[in-house]
Amino acid sequence: MKRYAIYIIFLFSFLSVFSQSKSVLDLFRGDRLVANQYYDQMDYRNAIHFYEKVLDKQPDDIESEYKIAKSYLYLNEPNNSEVWLRSLMNDTDATLEMKVLYAEVLRRNGKIEQAKEWYGKILNEENNPEIESKLNFLNHIEEYRRDSAYTIQNVAINSDQSDFSYQPYKERMIFLSARQTERYVKHQPANAINEDEGMLRYFVYDSSKTYHLVYDEEVKPYYHDGPLSFYDENNRVAFTRNNLKDASNTNKGVSKVNLKIFFADCPSDQWKNIQAFEHNSNNYSVGHPTLSSDGSIMFFSSNMPGGFGGPDLYATFRDGNKWSAPVNLGPQINTSGEELFPVLYNDTTLYYSSSGLGGFGGLDIFEASFKENRVYNPRNMGTPINSIADDFSLYMDPSGRKGYFSSNREGGKGLDDIYHFSTVMYTGVVQVVTKQNGNPISGAFVKVESASGDDFWSSLTNEGGGFQINVPYDQDYYVTVSKEGHSDLYKEPFSTKGSRINYDTLVLSLWEHDLYAKGKLYSNETQQLIQDVTVVLENLDNGIKNSVVTAESGTYEFVLVPDNRYKITARHEGFLPDGFSINTKDIYDGDLLNDIVLEEVYVDKVVTYFGFNETQIADTAYTHLNEIVSTLKRFPKAILNIAAHADSRGSEAYNKRLSEGRLKELVQYFNRKGIAKKRIQGIAFGEELPLNKCSSGVECEEEDYAKNRRAELKVQMHAYH
Repeated sequence: MKRYAIYIIFLFSFLSVFSQSKSVLDLFRGDRLVANQYYDQMDYRNAIHFYEKVLDKQPDDIESEYKIAKSYLYLNEPNNSEVWLRSLMNDTDATLEMKVLYAEVLRRNGKIEQAKEWYGKILNEENNPEIESKLNFLNHIEEYRRDSAYTIQNVAINSDQSDFSYQPYKERMIFLSARQTERYVKHQPANAINEDEGMLRYFVYDSSKTYHLVYDEEVKPYYHDGPLSFYDENNRVAFTRNNLKDASNTNKGVSKVNLKIFFADCPSDQWKNIQAFEHNSNNYSVGHPTLSSDGSIMFFSSNMPGGFGGPDLYATFRDGNKWSAPVNLGPQINTSGEELFPVLYNDTTLYYSSSGLGGFGGLDIFEASFKENRVYNPRNMGTPINSIADDFSLYMDPSGRKGYFSSNREGGKGLDDIYHFSTVMYTGVVQVVTKQNGNPISGAFVKVESASGDDFWSSLTNEGGGFQINVPYDQDYYVTVSKEGHSDLYKEPFSTKGSRINYDTLVLSLWEHDLYAKGKLYSNETQQLIQDVTVVLENLDNGIKNSVVTAESGTYEFVLVPDNRYKITARHEGFLPDGFSINTKDIYDGDLLNDIVLEEVYVDKVVTYFGFNETQIADTAYTHLNEIVSTLKRFPKAILNIAAHADSRGSEAYNKRLSEGRLKELVQYFNRKGIAKKRIQGIAFGEELPLNKCSSGVECEEEDYAKNRRAELKVQMHAYH
């Protein structure tokens, strides 16, 4: 198909006479000169013949070998091209360009691992973003194999020649074909692959009848037509054809002709009022137009100077009867390869073919978003629409679920064939990345479940963090992602109701475990670590809960997600549950340390306070202490637990002795009240456990110090040791 892409080599005469005249002329010129002339004219069969004659005399002629390899590739014979390139790879004079072509041919022949190896070698020699993109595609190629989601069928109207660009035309279909029309004289391009290949013409298919479309004005049969686009409610058409006034060298029977865009009224099959696009040129090609529905925006392909290499895609905007200067769509869309056959769908999506972006080989069809006069985010449409051959000229019907494309893949009827495609499955990709830096997460568990719960699909993400979705249309779904060492669960709804074929990637972000909640569990009575405590983490934003049980270390640890609210609760038999809340807003990493002190279950509890530097019981405390005595007598099996404390003034050792004195005073009091020593257990903590900020070395007000000069008394039904 690339033979028709940007410029045309054409001839007109009796085929047999021309073939004989070529042979006579060739006798008077050197083999290399003849080979190069045929090569420049894209007559690759004859070019190969004469390059092989050069090699008969000069077996090590690298240029001839390389041009034979390229000629076979242009003739859609990549296997033969690979054979010739392989011999060049062992030559020390092999250029980087040759190595790139070899990698391309390996890719086109389906030898993925070998192609990846050569792309890697090339990147070691040169930093090339396009090669890197192609290698990245091959590393994730399985994400683009979507054969199960489609059915494709070779259409009946195909001939043994090139047929492509199939699309609706006034309740019929129109397409381009190189099939010969019934004429005495056959007109062929000079790069014809066989003697039956004719010039490209528009043909109309109406039910079971196919006929040649004619213009209101005469168009000579030895010129090519090309891709077209209808707009203004299908009453206007922009189309491609040869530059009729640029037929140079016709005295030799051969001419290289650039393409131009023309506009016409098309109320019927008799196209009228044909006008040239004001930015056509005799020096380069402008073709393959596609317009917005109102005709105000046009995209096209051109090899005009200033592009990225081969033909690029451009945009132009209509203001009245004038078109703005063409604007290149930029490096995200265009490459050093070829960008051809743009088709604007629904004024929102641009389909086009590229040989420079990552793909399966040859021309692949890509889908790019179009919004606010910007085209961005090209996505390979995957198999079976794309193949290792050239795939191009996609038409999508209004439903967005079926249409036509063209390809020169094996198994067709002719040089290029038209294929119908349809899908009953929505195809997309879930991409799981880290929220911190967007790096892909491999091995994440992805589950896609219908909202009804009747069906689900699951898989682990690949090395690139991807997982392909193939689900029925017109349903609601949830996709759930989880990965050990990251946030525990990510759940996202999506729907395929009213969806069309779409390859947008659903990106889900998981936080790596850089943010933790950690702590230890202590007994309030003994201040010892507690094991076998169940600690529950509840995400208050999504209701998801997780739990751990403390081991001998008495510690807990949870992974947290930034910008979420949590509640942590600890429970253990014989203790009162306790916990706290956490808000991770604007917190992205680190350890949030929070110890939990659990208080044993008690029947009664009293806190009494002591004067500064005193051990004797205050007069005001006896009323509450007597209540404890009464409770202990009502529950003869209960135990009294006393925890005595001091403030932080004085030395640590002194405060320890002070709290021991307070504990002794209390024990003696309860002994006097008839409570046996064996029913009393106590610990003197000194200044270890202040209730406020008044720890050692901190200056506080007297009322704050006073809160720490305390004893906590609890009547409990079991021993804590």
